[in-house]
Amino acid sequence: MRELSQRYWDAMIIRAWNRFDNCPSLVIACKYEFGAYPHELPLLRNKNCFGGVRAWVACELKPLSERLWITPKDRQIELLDWLGKTKLDCYRDKKTQKYGNEAVQKTYYLRKKLQQKTFSKDVEDKFNRNGSWKIVK
Repeated sequence: MRELSQRYWDAMIIRAWNRFDNCPSLVIACKYEFGAYPHELPLLRNKNCFGGVRAWVACELKPLSERLWITPKDRQIELLDWLGKTKLDCYRDKKTQKYGNEAVQKTYYLRKKLQQKTFSKDVEDKFNRNGSWKIVK
């Protein structure tokens, strides 16, 4: 096992991005190298790792993704130096999280209200003899 190093983790991300790897293979490589999964280690740039590495980097590490697209493979060591200087981490915009949670709550309450309305209409139709076509009035 290797000594825990943020620079090596960043190099693993860049290598996986170049090889079109998926995130589970990146996580397994981290377990092999450091002896623990990335979310268990005090590393930056390790949250919400799922799907393909390119998609994960594009969603969570946009500045890194933009630089990876424009930097040739032979000059990607400069990206490691840049990542060492920055405190770039996986992020979800706070407003997006806030409004996302509000949207989830609103959807839940609307669905609950619709279920109650449907249930009350079913009960009304069942016990209201005036609207039943099967009963002679």
